[in-house]
Amino acid sequence: MNDLLISINNNILKATLNSKVGFMGSTLELGKEECDDSLIVNPESISKRIEEILFQSFNHKKPDVSVSFLVEPKNLILKFVTVSKKSNDIEEQIISEAVSKLKDVSIEDLYFSYQKIAPFVYQFIGIKKDILEKYLEVCNLLKQPLKSVVPWVLLLPKFTNKNEPCIFVVKNVYDQMIALSEMNGVYFSAVYEDDISPEKLQKLVSELSVYKRANPITKIYTLNTQFFSLDPDCQVYPLEIDTKSSTELDDYKLHLLFEYVMENNPDLYSRQLNIVNMLQVPAMSKKNLSLVPAGLALILVAFLAVGLFVFKNRTTENTGEVAGTEKVQPTSDALNDQVMESSPSIVEKPELKKDDLKIKVENGAGIPGIAAKTRDFLNNLGYNVAEIGNADEIGRQDTLLKFKQTKATYKELLSKDLEGSYTVVTEETLPESENFDVLIIVGTH
Repeated sequence: MNDLLISINNNILKATLNSKVGFMGSTLELGKEECDDSLIVNPESISKRIEEILFQSFNHKKPDVSVSFLVEPKNLILKFVTVSKKSNDIEEQIISEAVSKLKDVSIEDLYFSYQKIAPFVYQFIGIKKDILEKYLEVCNLLKQPLKSVVPWVLLLPKFTNKNEPCIFVVKNVYDQMIALSEMNGVYFSAVYEDDISPEKLQKLVSELSVYKRANPITKIYTLNTQFFSLDPDCQVYPLEIDTKSSTELDDYKLHLLFEYVMENNPDLYSRQLNIVNMLQVPAMSKKNLSLVPAGLALILVAFLAVGLFVFKNRTTENTGEVAGTEKVQPTSDALNDQVMESSPSIVEKPELKKDDLKIKVENGAGIPGIAAKTRDFLNNLGYNVAEIGNADEIGRQDTLLKFKQTKATYKELLSKDLEGSYTVVTEETLPESENFDVLIIVGTH
């Protein structure tokens, strides 16, 4: 099936079609009765405009396209939400903190999701229900499946593939967008008008570089804009988007960004990045991705009634059994033999005291304060954290526990306590000469 990608901003609709023929682009201006800046007002008119582009501009007669939309940052709520392990109800914490950060919108008016990106840190994405429902309505009128709805600002850190803090400065039609990124997510974005001067833009970037930070961000990525910095500590990198050696595609760099990231990471279609996943019913929920659908029954029934699909969920529940195999139950005699042969002598395990284990915690994620948070977390569980610091290796993803061999009996206990918030791997390679019993190198997950 051919992929049709649509973006709307400043009443300009851009469409690209990726088909066997090649990659084609088309742009047209929309009236105020059709859309308000980037918001669809008249889905019927928009669907007719898209059909016009397909048939006339792309000469594509067959109705065999899947449709995706790029969402503008100004139509999204992007936040980092931090939680405390002291509370058992993580979901309640996340929603409560998200509500406290919302302005001019109620949580009941949003489709939203949150996904863990680091210990104690979740990426929150929210979109107004009527915005997402308009995309559905357009596809319903086109009688074409809606494949994805993707915030293009979240593609930027996926493109650079860096966990380190950075700033993105992007010009899109008449807007200048600035986003703050860390841990492959986005925790702040703002859109400014085109008439912003280079001096004002530089001042904004300088002010935002220390937003909620002890140390300023010094790495800046740009797209479609000539940005310079007077700060000698700043490093500015233009994002190199492949325009397929065609100057005609220069105006479609955000579409090409989408094509590149999604082609190289097709699993993103089934993850938080694709806002369509917020429309899944509870039975289709994914591991490690909390979705909060609301008021969807009528939309889905209407959408499915015309034989369309919203999204094909490619995840399946792993039962641990192989289809087509037969379970063989042992006979009672065999069971008796097994019991007689495997009756072990009862050995009492020594009681392990958490405060007897001397721990050092190192920050291997590069996330400010994560070693201190892990120390507080472990101290609350009764462990003895004697020291914290920074690891030599930064950007680690999993969390490594290095035990002395003489303290390996604590491996199961400590791993179990950490697994709820960290992806844990263990080793028994810590030298006995160290003045602590286990070294924890904290990663981003």
